[in-house]
Amino acid sequence: MNEQADMTLFQLHANPNSLKSALRNVDQRWQAGDAMILLGETVAYVDWLTAYVDEMQYDEELEHRITDSGAIYILTDDLDKLDNVAKSQLDFTNRDLCKVIDDEKWVALTQSAKRVVTIHE
Repeated sequence: MNEQADMTLFQLHANPNSLKSALRNVDQRWQAGDAMILLGETVAYVDWLTAYVDEMQYDEELEHRITDSGAIYILTDDLDKLDNVAKSQLDFTNRDLCKVIDDEKWVALTQSAKRVVTIHE
């Protein structure tokens, strides 16, 4: 059986002003082993995303938490669209869960996931 068969893939497309709100939509549906893919300009805010997820762990008003992430995916094409300054500020070498993938892998993820949820804010 495919290890991703029970996974929900959350596709996030958000700007810095809407990223926290998008994550609140994700955390209501999140289950251990789910994964996220950051689309478009959202890739530039991966540091903000991880900071918000960490911050949400201590928010007593939230009923759910984003924990036990399967992975955070970033598309090669979206990463290539960032300017050199933005790219230089992103460091994926020490991020175990952060994976840069191509379109072919993205299609495979969407096909193997139990459910795909797109959040565009």
